[in-house]
Amino acid sequence: MRKVILLTVFFLQIIFLLFSGYAQERMYFDRATLRDPFIAPENFEKSYGQSQALFTRMLTDIKIMGVVIEGNNKYVIINNSIVKEKEIWQELLIDRIEKDCLVVIYQGLPTTVFYKNEVTN
Repeated sequence: MRKVILLTVFFLQIIFLLFSGYAQERMYFDRATLRDPFIAPENFEKSYGQSQALFTRMLTDIKIMGVVIEGNNKYVIINNSIVKEKEIWQELLIDRIEKDCLVVIYQGLPTTVFYKNEVTN
């Protein structure tokens, strides 16, 4: 009887040690790695400024060469590329294609791009 009790205690200790090590390996967060979700992370403003500069440069490089509206299907020709409405072109989501403007979304920011009527003589 004494051997059974000693073996039971021994196996319980082994099981406890195995599971305590497993629980420590599965722990993903501690106080050092957590941050306040209402405070912007470091370098957030810097990256936002860089993305704004990229967005502005992308808008100046857009050359709308034509618009095709055929029933419910709408297409726009941007820099020799045919893009359908609700498709992505160079990180820009072409949200809406209208007769006189194009609504694009970049990182959640919608912007309207008006067509330039170029007159050639």
